[in-house]
Amino acid sequence: MDHLLATIDPGRWRTIVLWTPELTEQSHAFYESVGFRLDGGKAAMDYGGPVSIIRYRRELAHQRQ
Repeated sequence: MDHLLATIDPGRWRTIVLWTPELTEQSHAFYESVGFRLDGGKAAMDYGGPVSIIRYRRELAHQRQ
Protein backbone atom coordinates (compact mmCIF):
# COMPACT_ATOMS: atom_id res chain seq x y z
CA MET A 1 0.00 0.00 0.00
CA ASP A 2 2.85 2.40 0.77
CA HIS A 3 4.28 1.83 -2.72
CA LEU A 4 0.90 2.34 -4.36
CA LEU A 5 0.24 5.57 -2.49
CA ALA A 6 3.74 6.87 -3.24
CA THR A 7 3.45 6.24 -6.99
CA ILE A 8 0.00 7.63 -7.73
CA ASP A 9 0.21 11.01 -9.45
CA PRO A 10 -2.03 13.42 -7.49
CA GLY A 11 -1.89 15.78 -10.47
CA ARG A 12 -3.87 13.19 -12.41
CA TRP A 13 -5.83 11.44 -9.64
CA ARG A 14 -7.43 13.15 -6.66
CA THR A 15 -9.11 10.23 -4.96
CA ILE A 16 -8.63 6.49 -4.50
CA VAL A 17 -11.82 4.45 -4.14
CA LEU A 18 -11.98 0.79 -3.18
CA TRP A 19 -14.64 -1.74 -2.29
CA THR A 20 -14.35 -4.45 0.36
CA PRO A 21 -16.75 -7.02 1.82
CA GLU A 22 -18.82 -5.48 4.59
CA LEU A 23 -18.21 -8.31 7.05
CA THR A 24 -14.39 -8.34 6.89
CA GLU A 25 -13.36 -6.36 9.94
CA GLN A 26 -9.65 -6.99 9.27
CA SER A 27 -9.82 -5.26 5.90
CA HIS A 28 -11.72 -2.34 7.45
CA ALA A 29 -9.04 -1.92 10.12
CA PHE A 30 -6.26 -2.08 7.53
CA TYR A 31 -7.79 0.45 5.12
CA GLU A 32 -8.63 2.83 7.95
CA SER A 33 -5.07 2.55 9.30
CA VAL A 34 -3.71 3.87 5.97
CA GLY A 35 -6.12 6.79 5.71
CA PHE A 36 -9.18 5.43 3.92
CA ARG A 37 -12.62 6.35 5.25
CA LEU A 38 -16.07 4.90 4.62
CA ASP A 39 -18.06 7.12 2.28
CA GLY A 40 -21.47 5.48 2.58
CA GLY A 41 -21.39 3.52 -0.67
CA LYS A 42 -22.91 0.03 -0.53
CA ALA A 43 -23.55 -2.60 -3.15
CA ALA A 44 -23.90 -6.35 -3.54
CA MET A 45 -21.72 -8.69 -5.57
CA ASP A 46 -22.58 -12.24 -6.56
CA TYR A 47 -19.96 -14.74 -5.38
CA GLY A 48 -22.16 -17.82 -5.61
CA GLY A 49 -24.56 -15.82 -3.46
CA PRO A 50 -24.96 -12.17 -2.57
CA VAL A 51 -22.08 -10.51 -0.70
CA SER A 52 -22.56 -7.02 0.68
CA ILE A 53 -19.65 -4.69 -0.11
CA ILE A 54 -18.87 -1.19 1.16
CA ARG A 55 -16.88 1.64 -0.35
CA TYR A 56 -13.82 3.35 1.11
CA ARG A 57 -12.27 6.57 -0.18
CA ARG A 58 -8.99 8.41 0.35
CA GLU A 59 -8.22 11.87 -0.96
CA LEU A 60 -4.75 12.21 -2.48
CA ALA A 61 -4.26 15.92 -1.94
CA HIS A 62 -2.79 15.05 1.47
CA GLN A 63 -0.15 12.82 -0.12
CA ARG A 64 2.13 15.52 -1.50
CA GLN A 65 4.42 17.60 0.68
